Amino acid sequence: MGMSFVDAVEALTGEHIDRTYTPSRTYEQKPKTVTARELSLAEADNARRVFAYLCKTRGLDYDTVSALVRNGSIAQQEKTGNVLFKYYDDQGKVIGDEKVGTSTDHKFKGIATGSAGGYGFEVCRGNGSNLLFFESSIDMLSYLQMHQSELDDHRLVSMMGVKPQTVIDTMERYGISPDRGYLCSDNDRAGNEFAERLISEYPDMKRIVTPDTYKDWNDMLRGIPKKRDRYRTKDRSKKGG
Repeated sequence: MGMSFVDAVEALTGEHIDRTYTPSRTYEQKPKTVTARELSLAEADNARRVFAYLCKTRGLDYDTVSALVRNGSIAQQEKTGNVLFKYYDDQGKVIGDEKVGTSTDHKFKGIATGSAGGYGFEVCRGNGSNLLFFESSIDMLSYLQMHQSELDDHRLVSMMGVKPQTVIDTMERYGISPDRGYLCSDNDRAGNEFAERLISEYPDMKRIVTPDTYKDWNDMLRGIPKKRDRYRTKDRSKKGG
């Protein structure tokens, strides 16, 4: 009938297929849709490996990490020692977590099975009227550490990758317009293309990006330059926050 493959599948199944942009960078598991079920996480009774990794290896401030551990936002997975960056629904239920390995020899990133989609690990300052989106919780906390005095009415969110739907869902959930949205994804091909495409759809959104010397915010915090500058974006609106 002259249909494309996608159109044919829609006609046969009666279901709509999402044709929106799918990012190239993904994590270990794709999160499931939002459910009311609270996740039960196997947490350790201490966070020694979390502190060692986040503070000594990744350069994050001890007091900031300690406060997030005390309020339950960050925990240590019992068997693996992974860092658990937890996120919640509007009822205060844990509905997902971003997992990061604490081994310096083997890198690991993942999302807990059953985690809700459209959410991410958050830190809020003030009323959170401005939304800042990052590719990971560690990058988000790195930016927070470098710009503490400037963030008095901001909500910082980890997308756990480059996920337009998380950006859109978060804006809708808090009733915040695109002109108060800031994309802080990595300064590499995937991060820059993600930001460019989303800004083309929502022109009022803004981009905050590291200087070209650094790939991401944690590299900038630790002063680790890019090995090779493979990609440069055009017409960046703002560098270095």
